[in-house]
Amino acid sequence: MQFGIAVAIILEHSFFIWDLKRTSSIQPVEIAITTYIKSPQCQVVQQAVKNAFKYMLKTNLENKLIQISLENLLAKENISMQTDV
Repeated sequence: MQFGIAVAIILEHSFFIWDLKRTSSIQPVEIAITTYIKSPQCQVVQQAVKNAFKYMLKTNLENKLIQISLENLLAKENISMQTDV
């Protein structure tokens, strides 16, 4: 499940990178993956998903996982520095 959340966060961030400098290459996705792996959100998402499975009832799990994704989007303010990678 954390993989799915990570993919959603990475793809959301790669769109903003791509939107700055539209390209047909996969470089925006590669940059977003690197940014996510190095970010504190990576560990936060892992722990949050573990906690969600431990403490949430199955009926609330879907909403909790969406909340985790939305609370851990990558910052947009340093996006120009990320595209220089």
